[in-house]
Amino acid sequence: MKIKLLIILFFSFGLALCQTPTIQVVDSGNADGIYKIFETLDTSKITTGIFYDKVLPFVDVFKYDGKDSIGIGTSDEWREIYFEMNKGAVNNPRLPNIANTFQNANDIYTEQNIISIGILNVKYNMLKDSALEKGLVYLQGGQIYDTPNKSESPYNVKRVFSATSLINNIQLSENKFMLSDGFYFSNDTLSIDHFEIDFDDGMGVIVYQKNEVINISYDYPGDKNVNLKVVFNDNSELNAAFKITTTSCYVPPIDLQLTFDHTTFPSMIPYSGWYDTGNKNDKNGNYGKATVTIWYAPGNHVLTKPLILLDGFDPEPQRRHYEDLYCDLNQVNTADILRSHCYNYDIIVVDWDGGADWIQKNSLTLVEILKWINANKVGGNKNIIVGPSMGGIIGRYALSYMEHNNIPHDVGVFVPWDSPHRGANIPLGLQYWVNYYSSDNQSAQDFVDVLNSPAAKQLLNYHYDSHSPSGAAPLRQPLLDELNNYGNYPSQPLLIGIANGSGIGHYQNNANNIIMYPSSEILETQSQKKILGQWINVASAQIYALPAENDGEKDIFHGTKGFSSQTISVWDKKPYDNAPGGFFPHLDEIPSYSYDDEKHIRTYTSVFHPYVDFIPTISALDLDHSINDLFYNPINVTQTPFDYIISTNIISSNFEPGYEPTYPYSWNEQHSSITTEKRDFLINLIGNNFPTDLFIQNKTLYTPVVSSPVFFNATNSITAGNNVDINQTQGDVIITPGNNITFRAGAEINLEPGFEADHNFEAYIEPFETVCDPTCAYSPNIAAIEGIPDPPIVCVPEQFELYATLNHPTGCYYDNVTYNWWVIEPNGNNIPFTDHTPYLLYTTSMPVGLYQFHVQAVNDFGNSNDINFNINVLSIHDCDPPLRKSAIKDSSKTREVSLITINSNPNPNNGIFTISKTGNSDNINSIEIYNVLGYKIEQSDFETNTKLINISQYPQGLYIIKVYSGNNIFVEKIIYQ
Repeated sequence: MKIKLLIILFFSFGLALCQTPTIQVVDSGNADGIYKIFETLDTSKITTGIFYDKVLPFVDVFKYDGKDSIGIGTSDEWREIYFEMNKGAVNNPRLPNIANTFQNANDIYTEQNIISIGILNVKYNMLKDSALEKGLVYLQGGQIYDTPNKSESPYNVKRVFSATSLINNIQLSENKFMLSDGFYFSNDTLSIDHFEIDFDDGMGVIVYQKNEVINISYDYPGDKNVNLKVVFNDNSELNAAFKITTTSCYVPPIDLQLTFDHTTFPSMIPYSGWYDTGNKNDKNGNYGKATVTIWYAPGNHVLTKPLILLDGFDPEPQRRHYEDLYCDLNQVNTADILRSHCYNYDIIVVDWDGGADWIQKNSLTLVEILKWINANKVGGNKNIIVGPSMGGIIGRYALSYMEHNNIPHDVGVFVPWDSPHRGANIPLGLQYWVNYYSSDNQSAQDFVDVLNSPAAKQLLNYHYDSHSPSGAAPLRQPLLDELNNYGNYPSQPLLIGIANGSGIGHYQNNANNIIMYPSSEILETQSQKKILGQWINVASAQIYALPAENDGEKDIFHGTKGFSSQTISVWDKKPYDNAPGGFFPHLDEIPSYSYDDEKHIRTYTSVFHPYVDFIPTISALDLDHSINDLFYNPINVTQTPFDYIISTNIISSNFEPGYEPTYPYSWNEQHSSITTEKRDFLINLIGNNFPTDLFIQNKTLYTPVVSSPVFFNATNSITAGNNVDINQTQGDVIITPGNNITFRAGAEINLEPGFEADHNFEAYIEPFETVCDPTCAYSPNIAAIEGIPDPPIVCVPEQFELYATLNHPTGCYYDNVTYNWWVIEPNGNNIPFTDHTPYLLYTTSMPVGLYQFHVQAVNDFGNSNDINFNINVLSIHDCDPPLRKSAIKDSSKTREVSLITINSNPNPNNGIFTISKTGNSDNINSIEIYNVLGYKIEQSDFETNTKLINISQYPQGLYIIKVYSGNNIFVEKIIYQ
């Protein structure tokens, strides 16, 4: 179960196992020292109102200038640019509060289903590198002063132009985008005439107006690069590009959606212990609020067999929605199987409005939801609750509360999935890192807001702002006390505990299979900024894992910014960071990289261990209180409160589609991920969750869809009382005439006198079938595409066939499968077609160029994973073997690379770079680009001595650049990644 927000995680609650911790904080220097050098400048000369030199940079704003250095932006980068422009304001912030901006966009999406696009068009000032040399400013006493009586300004005026989708929830079809006045942020006075946008949907560039609703659909899922141009009334233009990601998960149409709040359900119970924490995730006073979405089992239109999925930790500013929750459950087709004809479960997802709110408020909301479900379902099937992560704790509290207060919940099975009953872990060094930079970085500020949310303060074993002897925040203890008062766990349901962590005590490991030990370095970063032509160290950080318990005092964080530093050291803490447990890739969205812009910024980041323990195995299974060992081995069910448990006891190879596990695999799994082993374990236990004995009589109502069969099932006996009537106008059990009804039980089926039927109604009695194979009743999964040439290059007149091969479950082959093939031709045409047969490519009748293939298998139960690949069709001339070799073999004509500048900082790059001439060499005539196998993929003539090159449509890897200048040939290597 995942969310896509930088370093922000699912949180869950648990009982503390920690000893009394000791933390030492050592601060030195003045954090504002680097900014004090600018305090003496005359701000009236900063014409834009924004002075970027005083900003601690965490994003490369210079590649977003709207003109020459267009980068493909992300939502996180856009947020950081927004933050830094406000941070650079010399007086009041120039832009509205960013949290309100995203909240407004989320409200519009929730209410109108419109995805707002945010645009930043901001001018800002920076000191000229030559300002000191020209005498425009001077240094005195460590501060910068304006030189009097200078007509030339010491400042350059620069521009940042960037765009992004303010909503992450992009579907394949029926997306409604809008560029509205409310999300255009600028200090420029130019008025917009129109927009020209290519949404990467195969339709090319289309002209749009402000406030126009833009309907966009995509043929296949994945990343899309949106190119946006703003044309102003004076005919000037600015360009931006940004990435959006469409989901590959098919979500069936919903059957019913309800909002549960105090207004709609006045009987909802308030939480009497609530007080306002002042955090933006503390919402709705002392009441909870949730949206409940229901998908009935196929053929039904009432609740008969509810399976309830509870959302986990889901904080502001970009919350997930019901589509994401359904997809969470449908990892390895789990939801498809449960809704199939074998099990007939109705899927109900509960999405908390306050996804980081007090656990008690959301739990009491669940009480009201369960009361409604029980009042509206028909038949005798008990409810099943699956609570991933924090959802398991909400379910645990609600069910215990209901049993304590004699409120029927009718839950037969309760499944907390990787829910930390004894605490969650986020590396303490990471917490101190984001807190240290929270005033300088938007993502860090967002994360601190999350850490200080009510739920987080109830959940973490170690919190950076701990003031209690246990090391936990003060909101935690009341939750522990209340759970204990309610019996700690519900006693009526079957309890199933699932842990994604190792059950044999194995440490965490990274992608290179390097084990993480106590005190291992997790991350290191450093940044420099050029001010007045001089490089100044502006920020650095090192984060370390918690040390072993008896290893003495160790540093877990050291950071600097400007002329200040902070060091955090600890001792007497449990080494959670490397312990076995479900991991969340906390740092996966901060990839290791280096960046060197000779004019502005130098920075590098190395992430050594992106996978750290989030939900310890000992916590997910709530192992015996007398055992304090994080590396618990062996485990048996008598040491837990659960009736059944499962953990990861082998090197797992069955991960959710789209998730790439650690190499060679991991002894710990991603937090809340559904593997095939855990899916089958769950289904084997809940299976046909029928009542033991079913009595069909008083207050039983069933109104099925006309012409669909009606099944009454019990594992032991069924008794149909004399109140059963098939007429719609009387009786307690209503069966629509025209339906077939089937009674299935393992022992007795008793139809008491008075049971009625007419000529339009047939009743069947048959033994209960304990085995139902669902493996064919869910969406297919493509294993591979066969026939792709290696390398993926074809020379005219070759031809070949492409075959999609399915990953068939044992003993099953999918029925009614078709293949959806999408082919984007070199001219940009998008050609979709559906076929049962292989795809035959005839290069003799097709134009040369790059063909982009997207393949998906489809059946009645949904879509498979999407397979994407490219094939380059070349002419005979371009496939000539001697020409292939010349890019590498022609070394006799190779000159010094310094004569040709490839302006692509850094190298590696993203596939977009500039070729330009330097020195006294002749003009550039042409350029050729070869892949590492020697195949020429691009050739272009030069009209000037500078040209923008874009090879991002090709696979990532090493490319050879061959530049012809006069009689000379220059060769350079480019790494595109």
